[in-house]
Amino acid sequence: MQFTLPSGVDGLQADGVAMLQDAAESGLRVSLVNIMTMDYGSAVADMGQPRSTRATALHGQLGQIWPGKSEQELWAMQGNTPMIGRERHPG
Repeated sequence: MQFTLPSGVDGLQADGVAMLQDAAESGLRVSLVNIMTMDYGSAVADMGQPRSTRATALHGQLGQIWPGKSEQELWAMQGNTPMIGRERHPG
């Protein structure tokens, strides 16, 4: 099973975490959690660092949900979708 979810600067929002926790507790095999790391309409000069921060936050959240997985397994189950097209930039 794969999920694509919005992310904030601190990773997934509470409802996304709850949904993944429910999936784990139900025994569903989650192979991918893809976060959307767009600018969401606010102008940001460099989206590289915010995307990295969101991916690192997601990594920690997945580790709490699936504590038996290795660091490599957790990174392997992560996806990151930036804006498809053109993001807004200040200026």
